[in-house]
Amino acid sequence: MKQLIYQIFIIVTLSSIATAQTNTVQGKMTRPVQPGWYNLDVSGNRLHAIPAGTGVVRSIDLTLDVDKPVSKAQQLALNKKVEVATVSELRSRKMTTGAIALSDRPGVYLLDDTDRSSPDNGGTVLVSADGKRYKSNQKVITPALFGAIANGVNDDYKSLMAALQYAAKNSIPLEWEPGIYNVSGSLAINLSGSSGAMNKGGKRLSIHGAGIANTVIRYTGKAAVSVFDITGTTDDYLSIDGIRIITASSDRIPNSTGLKVARLANFHIANVAISFFDLGVNLVNAGEGLITNLTTEWNKRGLDATQSGTASKAVAPNVIHFNSCAFNSNTDYGIFIENGCNNTFTACRFLGNGSDDNGRAIKLIYTGQNGGVSASIIGGYFEGTRGTDIEIVSAAGGAHYLAGNTFNKFDNSRFANTHILFTPLNLVANDGKVNIISMVANAMWATPRYTPKSSRQTVVCSSGLNGYNGWVLDDNNYYQNSIEAPVYTASSRSKHEFYEPANYRVSNANAVGGVLDLTKKKEPYIYLSNISGTVIGKLLGGTVGKQVILQADNAITLKHTSNLMLKSHSDFTFSPGQTITLFCQAPNVFREVGRQ
Repeated sequence: MKQLIYQIFIIVTLSSIATAQTNTVQGKMTRPVQPGWYNLDVSGNRLHAIPAGTGVVRSIDLTLDVDKPVSKAQQLALNKKVEVATVSELRSRKMTTGAIALSDRPGVYLLDDTDRSSPDNGGTVLVSADGKRYKSNQKVITPALFGAIANGVNDDYKSLMAALQYAAKNSIPLEWEPGIYNVSGSLAINLSGSSGAMNKGGKRLSIHGAGIANTVIRYTGKAAVSVFDITGTTDDYLSIDGIRIITASSDRIPNSTGLKVARLANFHIANVAISFFDLGVNLVNAGEGLITNLTTEWNKRGLDATQSGTASKAVAPNVIHFNSCAFNSNTDYGIFIENGCNNTFTACRFLGNGSDDNGRAIKLIYTGQNGGVSASIIGGYFEGTRGTDIEIVSAAGGAHYLAGNTFNKFDNSRFANTHILFTPLNLVANDGKVNIISMVANAMWATPRYTPKSSRQTVVCSSGLNGYNGWVLDDNNYYQNSIEAPVYTASSRSKHEFYEPANYRVSNANAVGGVLDLTKKKEPYIYLSNISGTVIGKLLGGTVGKQVILQADNAITLKHTSNLMLKSHSDFTFSPGQTITLFCQAPNVFREVGRQ
């Protein structure tokens, strides 16, 4: 005697009782059965149907062949044959049953005879030739529900687009089963805000795969597209996790992108891997997000984060937290962030990025918009970069924090010329725009296979084209090879150093008749001793290409003119102790570059 427990869904229609199950069953009911989920106890020739949660037993007389498994879901017809079809068959036939199991869709489709208008969307609603609406009983929306096969052979592009459009329109999760989803085009989707603002109870699409190792989106096309392209409303809380995006071969497709995320704030990308694209991840107008366990490798560029468009639609790439991510073997660079602030990297890995001296593991362009800290880079591991591990380009005064990172030179063929490079952008000497650099417990390391050289300075503070000298450092790094330890020059200084080099002596001057004559002044620092109310509209002298710093304690006014060009084209009046820095761009012509 064999004891088997099955659970089936029994559906009563006008002329039949139907269910999907895994064994061939024929027989008849001894009494009416109500629709619902039943636990089936098979004993000999008897089938005991126990309504779930009730314990009430109802018996069915039948002949049961329990040793003959069936590979696909079948229909149990106890009084009358119930039709079985594919989606295309259902659409081409007039249907006579209230329930149907399709061989190319999961679950059961139930007739809704009250619906005469819902369109056939290929997944949750199917329409027969005679206009009957059959609706899926599946509670979880999956690509398979819309016909995706995920066998690594068939093109699932249309099915995936239908599934994404449905989930986005209805602001619900899309759950991806394991498999390889071949796509021939861009999966481009716009998120819907029709359910309302998130803080008012609105909902949005989220995308959940079965993990990097199990859910794969493979681009089989040749066109330059963003394979996964998601555009939000900036109020979405988008979540993407558990997928891998690759190309059909290891040959990168020019101008192609694996994942593009646009117009999003408060997003979450987790457990995603992207390989063999021109650009792995493209964040456009996306900020305030969390990126966890992202891997971009074997791309030309690993990740770009930029701001574009009008101010009303632009979102700066600020306050993005990269946690335990890996950026490896990307030809140009691992990460590039432009115009961002307060971005954080914790426990991230950067291996083998760059292919020449222009290569970078991380490159940040900081402009001082929205915040005063470019980034905090903490606990990272850098190895095998061709070029520079970290470059921070600063166009404003601000702060930069690096702590607990290891910078390893593996051997004489795999090493970074410079580990940390600070570069000024449109900053000039004595402009008052100070950059505070805090480096704590970073290790400049090398294996015994590497030969150190004094020409390879591990930390460099560049003065740029205009002699910028505003780098202020707090260096608490460990330098394994002392000959590669940084030598700080006049462009930078310790934060504990009093900043008034001996050759920057202060000279007194008086303006006469609104003219300040500097022709005999060799010192760049000029103290104005005129009384309050004095107005100066012209400067004479100066050295073209050099700067002069004026300071006053009295309320002396500099008047904006064509030869004395001041910020915002407005006059400037000194407060006690205040300074203004002027750049001599032509004989007797000065332009303001900073005030403090």
